[in-house]
Amino acid sequence: MSTKKSQSKVGRPRNQNLEAAFLNATVKVIGDKGYRDLTLSDVAEEAGSSRPALYRRWSSKQGLVVDTLSMLFKEAIPEVPDTGSPQVDVATMLKGFTALLRKNNGYLVLVNLIPELRRDNELGNLFKKIEIGRRLFLVKAILRGQSRDLIDPALDIDLAIDRMLGAIYFRLIFRDGIPPDEVIDEIARATLPPSEPFCSGTNRT
Repeated sequence: MSTKKSQSKVGRPRNQNLEAAFLNATVKVIGDKGYRDLTLSDVAEEAGSSRPALYRRWSSKQGLVVDTLSMLFKEAIPEVPDTGSPQVDVATMLKGFTALLRKNNGYLVLVNLIPELRRDNELGNLFKKIEIGRRLFLVKAILRGQSRDLIDPALDIDLAIDRMLGAIYFRLIFRDGIPPDEVIDEIARATLPPSEPFCSGTNRT
């Protein structure tokens, strides 16, 4: 009796990888067609699934695209490293971002989305939430460095992050593409000066 009951409750097994398939398909479609021409039907087809299955998870392409970016950023920067050097920690996270750009269609996805962020208010507002989360990782590493007297305590953290990310975006769009790791190291060192006692080799009393 109990066996029959349990069997009657068993439905169609859920594909645990379906959500990831949709997100990865979104990366492919944006790279191929751009954000503006992307449709949920395109993503469903690329994922080998159906529109109803996709719509059960996302009702708009803005939400789907932002969740895709969130997935990519989490894969690239899963945690805040602690190597003992805040400059190295920050550089490591920035390298995770540039590695993401080199992977699959990462570069094309970002280049396609940047001009759309101001045209599409919903997309822009959702993207800001991701950007805040990414910045908080960098803020944590810099604050930790300041608390350990390894970064100048007078440093404007928000401006420093703008300078580092701005340097990456500028090179990406206007110069020679994705900056190599050694350039990322230089950007972090130049933007995050050590505190004076650390520079001079003396200790605070």
